[in-house]
Amino acid sequence: MERAIVISTHGGPEVLTVTELPDPVAGPGEILIRVGAFGLNHAEAYTRSGAWGQVAAVPGIECAGLVEADPSGELPVGKRVVAILGGMGRTRNGSYAELVTVPATNVAAVETRLPWADLAAVPEVYATAYSALNGNLALGAGETLLVRGAVVDALLDLVGNSVLRDSLAAVGPRGRVCQAGFLGGFAPVVDFDPIADLPSGVRLSFFGSAFVLGSRAFPLSAVPLDAICAQVEAGVLKAPPHPDLPLRRDRRGPPGDGGGPGPGKDGRHPRPTRSRPRRGRRSRFVGPVGTGAVPSPVRVNAGVAGKPGRR
Repeated sequence: MERAIVISTHGGPEVLTVTELPDPVAGPGEILIRVGAFGLNHAEAYTRSGAWGQVAAVPGIECAGLVEADPSGELPVGKRVVAILGGMGRTRNGSYAELVTVPATNVAAVETRLPWADLAAVPEVYATAYSALNGNLALGAGETLLVRGAVVDALLDLVGNSVLRDSLAAVGPRGRVCQAGFLGGFAPVVDFDPIADLPSGVRLSFFGSAFVLGSRAFPLSAVPLDAICAQVEAGVLKAPPHPDLPLRRDRRGPPGDGGGPGPGKDGRHPRPTRSRPRRGRRSRFVGPVGTGAVPSPVRVNAGVAGKPGRR
């Protein structure tokens, strides 16, 4: 039996409950991962609240850990990997657990020796940013990415529909806007008229990582996650997590979770402080003491330093 966090009913963070579930088994085209650490993302506030309808009992859309089983034999047992999306937390049980099965197309092997909590801060946020900047926006040398208020060549919009008109107006002639988040909520743009609201020559695109990353059209292999992890390990990219807390039912909810949809994955601002797990401890939260005003990452460490926990 594995320990997992489940959504007991739709609501605030108090509905998250630690329980025991039968160990999952990898089927054809799947990989079983023993989770070393996993992240809390903005999207999970919506799945927990019921805004996205019926979803899997176990939330979580990303993790870092070790291969426990790969029926195809492609990845050896014990191989260090990260996993993103592939239906986790939506159509299949997600990563808030000690074990999780993930479609092989949504698993990437990495060579980094980053601690689990640090590694779990990388996959979803960097894969989304890389895909949007290099795919949708095709950002090139000499171009300017938005500093809001300036006229720029390309704009990555993580707020969503509530600022779409402003975003379209902020780019220069033949500029590009990629909407890749919904921190401002799901409400549609009222009376949006492409003829009036879309400037001539400006290109608008959308990148929904939760729906496409790992598909044939958007393969995870196109994202250099191993190289990104190496840059994090070298200190070129800054992605440290927050201090960790035990993996247990906390009536206040996960740190940084205000109890409803709010700032999260798409606008996360990692902070430099963290606490490494001590050998022999049970699964642990790795997260901020958040106020809800600053987008913050949260990570959960499910094992000990360098090795995911086993029962």
